[in-house]
Amino acid sequence: MTKKQLEDAARCAIIDCDDCSIPCINTIEVTRRSARTALAYREMLERARKTLQDAWDDDGSATVGKQILETINAIDALLGGEKDA
Repeated sequence: MTKKQLEDAARCAIIDCDDCSIPCINTIEVTRRSARTALAYREMLERARKTLQDAWDDDGSATVGKQILETINAIDALLGGEKDA
């Protein structure tokens, strides 16, 4: 789904459908699309986290390493604290 569609779905109150980019005729399809999009973002975050973790393990003492660790922690927070990557 596009960013606009995700934003519209997030604030959907079935009140102002004229400005909405999501067809509400088939809500199960909207749910499926949202889930596929969320899973794709999650997979991307997990790959990014692994790449950053590998870089941190190689050189965790440099300033860049500290920035990498901050990014890893932010990704962990977005992933719900899971560290299974």
